[in-house]
Amino acid sequence: MALCRLPGATLIIAKLDRLSRDAAFLLNLQKAGVRFVAADIPEANQLVVGIMAVVAQAERKMISARTKAAWRPPRRAAST
Repeated sequence: MALCRLPGATLIIAKLDRLSRDAAFLLNLQKAGVRFVAADIPEANQLVVGIMAVVAQAERKMISARTKAAWRPPRRAAST
């Protein structure tokens, strides 16, 4: 990341959510002046990056919940 802070440097990533699924991290990168371009949405401006960051973070939470649910042992049906 230190190299990305050099004048004129741009970090190129395949997809925005591959860089991070943490909205605060992505927004702090922008705030720190780190330029980055996501190949899947190269025309993204600060607003689009902010929205996509929040969506990626919500997606991370949903993936985590599904994974935890899948690892829980199945409940036995109550016999009557």
